[in-house]
Amino acid sequence: MNPRRSILSVALACLLLLVSGAISCTSSGSKSEEVSSEEYRVMSAAMRILDGEMMSIVKSLPLLPDSTPSKVGIRDFLPDSTADLAEMATFKRQKDSLFQVYSRRACCFIINRRTVKSPCFVDSGIFDKEAAIHWSPQIERDFYKNNESTYELDSSRFEDSLVLGTYSLSEIDSAISQDSWIEAFRQKYPKSGGVFEFSRVGFSADSTVALVYVGSGEPNTGGSECLLIEKDSVWQMLSHVDCFR
Repeated sequence: MNPRRSILSVALACLLLLVSGAISCTSSGSKSEEVSSEEYRVMSAAMRILDGEMMSIVKSLPLLPDSTPSKVGIRDFLPDSTADLAEMATFKRQKDSLFQVYSRRACCFIINRRTVKSPCFVDSGIFDKEAAIHWSPQIERDFYKNNESTYELDSSRFEDSLVLGTYSLSEIDSAISQDSWIEAFRQKYPKSGGVFEFSRVGFSADSTVALVYVGSGEPNTGGSECLLIEKDSVWQMLSHVDCFR
């Protein structure tokens, strides 16, 4: 065999191995950067739980007339006459009506099309002691690593048909008058219970504890840092802490 041809053959084989290895690394790297199915499960669970808490608040609060002062004491809720009782009954019907409307709309949400970076610093100290027991440095490292960039979200991968669709916030802003944000939003997206945005998820080493930021899509608002734990294949909220932009 020609020595020169033999050397060229070996060199060519090595080059092919290097190229195939680079392709393999690039392919696996791009896959690791995609938002995983488990992240969508965590996001969906956090969204359901936070919305459930908001619905409980809406259900428990009485509706008061527009003329009612902003500072209302407990005595103001005590009826002094039959007229007051009738007025309170009217308020109750209005509240029940609002709750029914909210319940119908809260089935679907609009999601900011891309993930966002958390507006606040995250470590074990922001959570209560009971939740902090489940914290690990790996969660923090994974959370910040995954959120070095923003990523596209797919509305079809959220659970329980919770998501009406994904929109960029600029699309929503251009469709809505800032002077009457809520009214315009309801007219534009009548089936939506609101806007959510998410960070990427950080996981513990055994992937049973997760951290995700869930924010409101409204301008200059905040959201919650949510720490969840998986028990019996269900993600449950350990604790959540408010964050502000």
